Amino acid sequence: KNRKLLQSEWTMVHYDAHPDLACPINVPAKLFFTPRLDEDKSLYDYLDETPTGIAEWILPLVLAANLKHIQWIKPKFSDQLPL
Repeated sequence: KNRKLLQSEWTMVHYDAHPDLACPINVPAKLFFTPRLDEDKSLYDYLDETPTGIAEWILPLVLAANLKHIQWIKPKFSDQLPL
């Protein structure tokens, strides 16, 4: 709301069947810091057009919002990654 990035490190707890940790390709890095910078496309629009869809939304937070730790909690039925 106030358009300020977090200044201190933080941890995310991510509850989901898949990790959403794909790496965005062909997305301008400046959009990680200002998600609505481009008048034609937002960061969401760029991510939505990638082959993995919006499964790339967490890594921009690592780069631009000081996210330091991710705790992924997945349901037992999730078998995408053997953990």
